[in-house]
Amino acid sequence: MWQPDAWIELGRQLELRGLRVVLSGGPDPAELAYVESIAREISGSVNLAGQLTLSQTACLLQHARAYAGPDTAVTPMAAAVGVPVISRFGRTTPVKWGPWPYGYASPVTPWPPLGPQPGTTVTF
Repeated sequence: MWQPDAWIELGRQLELRGLRVVLSGGPDPAELAYVESIAREISGSVNLAGQLTLSQTACLLQHARAYAGPDTAVTPMAAAVGVPVISRFGRTTPVKWGPWPYGYASPVTPWPPLGPQPGTTVTF
């Protein structure tokens, strides 16, 4: 989970660019509270946390102009339907778990690490 203030700032910046922010998340009470705290601070946002099935989330993604989110199952789903993706990775490595770009046909990872790799951090 990223800091709520960072998601809020991202959401506000997207709205300034004419994009509508739609928030999603699972039904866990802690996650619902986390998403609600963010939704309250982004004036035009739509909070669908806990309301969508995985299939409904895929349908939503197909109609999105862009996707920004953490390293969850929704990130590769967004990439799979061809939506531009910005993903925030925590302790998992995007070299192994990063979303495969839409139409990328090579068996070689599209995410080779660049620069020094202290611990589990990957720099792109």
